[in-house]
Amino acid sequence: MANQPPQGSAAREQRAFGAIGKLDPVTGAPERAVFGIMGYFLPDTSVVRRPKFQHLLAAKFFADMGRDSVRYASLVGVIYLGGGAFASSLIGIAALIPGIIFALYGGAISDSLPKRVALAGVYLLDAALCLSVAFFFDDTIAVYFMLVFLVTSLTQIASPAEQTLVPLVNTEAQLATANSVMGMVSSIGTAAGTAFMAPILLHVAGTNAVFVACAVLLLLAMTRIVQADSPRDVAAGKFVRPKQDYSAVMRWLFANRSIMTMIGVSAVGGMGYQIISTLAPTFVYEVLDTDPANTVFVMGMAGVGMTLSLFIVPPMIKRFGERVTAGVGFLMLATGLVGLGLINQGIVDFLNVINPIHWLVELFNIDQINEKVQLAMFISLPVGFGMGLTDNSVKTYLNRRVPVAYQGRAFAIRNLSESALTIIPLLGLAALATWTTVSLVLFIMPAVFYVVILGLLRLSAKMGTEIPPEESGVFKTFWEASDDEEISSMSVMDAPKLDDGAAS
Repeated sequence: MANQPPQGSAAREQRAFGAIGKLDPVTGAPERAVFGIMGYFLPDTSVVRRPKFQHLLAAKFFADMGRDSVRYASLVGVIYLGGGAFASSLIGIAALIPGIIFALYGGAISDSLPKRVALAGVYLLDAALCLSVAFFFDDTIAVYFMLVFLVTSLTQIASPAEQTLVPLVNTEAQLATANSVMGMVSSIGTAAGTAFMAPILLHVAGTNAVFVACAVLLLLAMTRIVQADSPRDVAAGKFVRPKQDYSAVMRWLFANRSIMTMIGVSAVGGMGYQIISTLAPTFVYEVLDTDPANTVFVMGMAGVGMTLSLFIVPPMIKRFGERVTAGVGFLMLATGLVGLGLINQGIVDFLNVINPIHWLVELFNIDQINEKVQLAMFISLPVGFGMGLTDNSVKTYLNRRVPVAYQGRAFAIRNLSESALTIIPLLGLAALATWTTVSLVLFIMPAVFYVVILGLLRLSAKMGTEIPPEESGVFKTFWEASDDEEISSMSVMDAPKLDDGAAS
């Protein structure tokens, strides 16, 4: 029987995406250049050589670069308008509330649409919001709040859709590596936006220039995601209410309480980093006596530390296990934050003798980096390194123990917990910083959080056992691929009833 031409919404989708596809020779040039260079170093079997996965990675890079720059520019814009720590915390709240309210409904919308349709629509709406704020609204804290709130709300649709596309454009053997590569590309996109593009544009042209650049990036993401089609991504476009199927996951977690406590470790660690990133511009302005746009120097070094930790996490987990690695990481994070809180007191000035940042600043004669900023940059390196150790070790712990059919919802529970737990501490610590100083908050907060983290890790150790380290490898398919071309998805009903010490 001859193939029938697409009709209705499918036909409209095909025409719209066909029109966007005509721009591919221009919009796809950066993607082809990057992956073309990588092609000289990676074999044809590598997961990164799959064309449709390349489109997804490019879209993820541009989208995260744009979306995270929106929040960064809004935080700095609040300081430019005269707001303090509490005003900055409102922007942080705007990024947290959508995860609590809309996460389940966002996932339902994502599940009811072809993934590239959902993502293309979200990216287009995000771009329209950025352009609207840049050209039609005055710079106010309320406008920044609404922009961050709306962009983050739309992310509740985009995030599950992006994650769901991974198994649709890769083989089953490549799935673990593909998820790891997606996470790395997301981190690179965030760093490129918040450490380079946004700070430079803030210095040169202000917040509106950042929002326009973010809109351009999101439109580029849209042109890349329409290329990431999959024959299995053909759901009808209609909204459905979210299925109440979290009960099976919750029962499994309560039956494996050591895993549930590790989700708590991840949520508390993420809560700490959310608070730090929200208060960072205020810290740079009030404590380091410099333009809040220079937050990039401090948080950029933290990003370098997180990247370096990726090379240390695997051997540490193999030698000591995930819990010990997470504990060491959070100790480094807490120690670094205490050091930042002591900068104004001069107690950590002795580090200037061994601070390589000081030598580099003198060598290149960078005027905007004063001595306090140089010291903060040096101390931020272990902050990011420790956060990377904690975050990646907990993710590895969950990936190795939670059944594949439960992992998406387990991480959704983790994200929901982080957002819900962060709001009250963020408001409280921001109020304390306004009443006293940001330095005092950075000195007190790490000790409290570390006690909580240490207690959760000890509780998890008592409730469960470790699995053999040799079962932890996930990067093999970066170099090698299976001949299988389809992903078999395990249903919830087929998920194994794992003991806590067993690998999924």
